[in-house]
Amino acid sequence: MRKINLVIVDDHPAIREVVRSVLSIQDDTFHLLGEFENGVELIPFLRENKPDVILLDLDMPKMNGVETLKHIRNEHGLDQKVIMFTAHDEKYLIYELLKLKINGVVFKESLMSILKEVIVMVHNGNYCIPNSISSLILDRVQEPENELSDRELEMIKLICDERTSDEIADAMCISSHSVNQMRSKLLKKTNSKNIAGLVRYAIKNGICN
Repeated sequence: MRKINLVIVDDHPAIREVVRSVLSIQDDTFHLLGEFENGVELIPFLRENKPDVILLDLDMPKMNGVETLKHIRNEHGLDQKVIMFTAHDEKYLIYELLKLKINGVVFKESLMSILKEVIVMVHNGNYCIPNSISSLILDRVQEPENELSDRELEMIKLICDERTSDEIADAMCISSHSVNQMRSKLLKKTNSKNIAGLVRYAIKNGICN
């Protein structure tokens, strides 16, 4: 049987090492074509190579997982199968992944236990989405569109504390780029024109004192 050709895209060497160790347990099934730290490095490679499955981190510098997936879909279509790693379940990012027809999602805490199974299932044409993400989809149907998530409330409180983008990124374990994306979405959801308006919204609604 032909091996499943894979690439890993993750800026953390420790995560790449975990993935390598998982795949090496069944070296007759998987073949690692290459490793990259971000989407910027991956793009030129894909112009010359066609992996069966791309293992892609969600939160990366220079070009995050959502941006990279958009590029893959625009240039290579739905034929390219992609599994996304994530340590978080930010709803606005998960919805973006689903709109872009992500083939699979794996939380990093579950890498060791389910990664091999998910790769094989995606390679065989299945979609692998964790139950918790399925619950997010149901929540979106049931919740008002402008309702703030716990992560969004956390960011508003940090903004009210006058934290910088880098400080917010560190506190929430996300990239500065993700902070900017999330802040823009907060402005839209709260009908605020700027950060001052967002702070006024927070005070008015008892989020910050």
